[in-house]
Amino acid sequence: MDDLLSPAPGEATQELPGHATDALSNALFLAEASRLLAASLDYETTLATVARLAVPHLGAWCIVDVVEPDGSARRLSIVHPDPAKQPLVRELRAGWPPERDDPLGAPAVMRTRRAEVIPLVDGELLARVARDEENLRLLEELGIGSLMVVPLVARDQVLGAITFVGPSGGSGFSARDLELAEDLAARAALAVDNARLYSAAAESRAAAEAARGAALAAERAKGQFLAVTSHELRTPLNAIIGYTQLMELGIDGPVTDAQRAKLERIRASGKHLVGLVNEILDMARVEAGRMTVRREPGDVAEAVEAARTLVHPQILESGHTLENRCAGAASAGYVGDADRVRQILVNLLMNACKFTPRGGRIVVSCGVTATPDPRATLAGVGPWTHVDVADTGPGIPPEKVEAIFEAFVQGETEAFTRTQGGSGLGLAISRRLARLMGGDLTLDSPPGEGARFTLWLRGPQDAPARAEGADGDGAPGMGMVGSLVLERMGAILAGYTSRLRASPDLPATPDTSDAELQNHALNFLSGVTQHMLALETGDATTDMARDSERIQRTILELHGAQRRRLGWTEEQLRRDLAVLREEVLCQVREAAPPEAPLDAALGVLERMMEQAERVTLRAWQAAADDDGGDPPPG
Repeated sequence: MDDLLSPAPGEATQELPGHATDALSNALFLAEASRLLAASLDYETTLATVARLAVPHLGAWCIVDVVEPDGSARRLSIVHPDPAKQPLVRELRAGWPPERDDPLGAPAVMRTRRAEVIPLVDGELLARVARDEENLRLLEELGIGSLMVVPLVARDQVLGAITFVGPSGGSGFSARDLELAEDLAARAALAVDNARLYSAAAESRAAAEAARGAALAAERAKGQFLAVTSHELRTPLNAIIGYTQLMELGIDGPVTDAQRAKLERIRASGKHLVGLVNEILDMARVEAGRMTVRREPGDVAEAVEAARTLVHPQILESGHTLENRCAGAASAGYVGDADRVRQILVNLLMNACKFTPRGGRIVVSCGVTATPDPRATLAGVGPWTHVDVADTGPGIPPEKVEAIFEAFVQGETEAFTRTQGGSGLGLAISRRLARLMGGDLTLDSPPGEGARFTLWLRGPQDAPARAEGADGDGAPGMGMVGSLVLERMGAILAGYTSRLRASPDLPATPDTSDAELQNHALNFLSGVTQHMLALETGDATTDMARDSERIQRTILELHGAQRRRLGWTEEQLRRDLAVLREEVLCQVREAAPPEAPLDAALGVLERMMEQAERVTLRAWQAAADDDGGDPPPG
């Protein structure tokens, strides 16, 4: 780090300039500092570079301290504008580490979380902070006239402090200097926090990779076990079914009606067991990544009719009415695996049949749209084909809407009091198959209005048939939209902040800094940009893209929790996110060439912003639950 202690070429050397008072100069300084902070995830090097940038601007030399994971403080760097005094700086850094109980300076500020300004540091005060005579000599030779110390705070955690030291005989620090220093510290704290989050994510990924190796070995063992077990189970089950059919045919003598009824039950039970074995095998293949699907053009009407034919006996037995609104819907095509699409639809129809009271109604409808449900996990542009299976049953409780897609979960609350049979694998397998084909399976179940499952598949004109596993959608316009967001980032954040302050319904008080208002917006939008560029090039499923998605989710969760701590209500948070979305779309449309075909790409951008809103609101609600549901503070 010693090479970072000397001023960069072109910086002031002997004479310290006067304190910055020009608003434009301060704005340019903060813009350059923000650029440096966003340019690297090595926060130690970046902080030292920003400190060096601040030395000529604030007319002071600078000390940066950071908090270690164990709570102790570490002196990261000392930057002095005079190259001749660098040997003294090195000695001071080695012999003057921050102590937890120091009465003033960085340790005191890190305890109180409040900035500290000492207009005049006299000899008595200097003697109090010095460790020994040698330390005092170094401080006197370096020259200390005034002190300004600001904390680095992010997510309600103290990450360190920056100390600005004015020269002996100087005019001291002004209120404008303190405001500038606090703004710089807020931006630096966010950069440190994001860098640490990224590092934690990388460590988590390394641990996950190590665990994945062990899991793969376990998966192989499980797969071999299931393959052997399925063979051993299906062989006697098929024999039971076969001999039952022979007995029904009367090969060994006449069969009475009562005996025939019992044989029919034996055969039906055998087929049911074979179906359960097949479901377990399918689930094992999907989880092990060995399930293959085709991506070929298909017709929704044909798939629905094939599924309806298979479940027709169960529909009649239950007394339900099945209305097929997809018959003759020639425009509803899809790209996928016809066998797997039929399997999914059979699962959905059987599920509706089982959980709808006798005499209920099941409606199957379909269509094509360019704006799918934002809850669906879909990559690239549409159009998207949807098949809806709605019933008049009791519906799914809100708390189980996502859990219902997990393995071995059914809609009924208690596992030991189920009124319906089944393994609880059908929906889990169906969603995984849909996602393997590039689509998704979603659920909408308003209380008391039944359930509507929607299968999403790519529309036929989007892409030719491709081999299973071929990712990357090459969405036209994604790269341009991502580049425009990056290009207009400053205008987006400025407009967003200005509108938050101007809105009478939002708690954006004059005491709230720009950094607090913008919070993690810069980092979130940077992640959006990266993801859209990845979609353009087909790299949306790379390890880097997946890491980026995890970090973006963490950033959004932090934003929701931070707004709760600042006293924002749920409605105010929704308005906050709406303002950011409006500013992004407005700036992109304003900067885009008039002839650019960006409607589809902008639709994807809007869906990403809507998904971000859901993550943020869930984090806000989680923070509210931690508060016991009390009104937000403030």
